[in-house]
Amino acid sequence: MLEDIKTLLGLNNSEKDEVIQLLVNLATDDAVAKTGCNDILYLQSVITEMVIYKYNRLGTEGLESENYSGITYKYESDYPESILAALETIKYSQKGKGGFKILW
Repeated sequence: MLEDIKTLLGLNNSEKDEVIQLLVNLATDDAVAKTGCNDILYLQSVITEMVIYKYNRLGTEGLESENYSGITYKYESDYPESILAALETIKYSQKGKGGFKILW
């Protein structure tokens, strides 16, 4: 996953590997908590999106908006709607995958 994320971010060296790996760990914990799914391979694409979003937000955490030369940038307080929707889809796809089967 680390190499895929570095490729998507255009990073060619290992300078940011520790930061990215930390973001992967945090995003994985967050994805598991939000979905109830422990299958990391199943969550991999959404975790990748979460890490890229968080990486791009580094240094602007806590800001709601900024203004540069008359242009206002607004930041989301959580993940963007597309990521939240993916997490919800995974969460609801996990319902019914409990610990019992009905045998006929």
